[in-house]
Amino acid sequence: MEGIVQLDKTKDLERCKGIVKDILLEEVSDELLTIITNEVMDTCMFIGGDFADDNIKDIARQYVVKGGIERVKKAYGVNE
Repeated sequence: MEGIVQLDKTKDLERCKGIVKDILLEEVSDELLTIITNEVMDTCMFIGGDFADDNIKDIARQYVVKGGIERVKKAYGVNE
């Protein structure tokens, strides 16, 4: 796709996982936290943002409020 920039998430993943973990209303496994964080980071990129703390917090809050966590669990077959 022309015009889309793929950012390397690896250097920001652990920092973003900490932010997402603080936003979640429930305790999740590290594996599920990584999946959710990757989804949040992908959403940030998709809407033209970056991995700034405020962007990650905003999207993570939206995932919590709008049922995104349950959709991620269902999509990945996680029963936590």
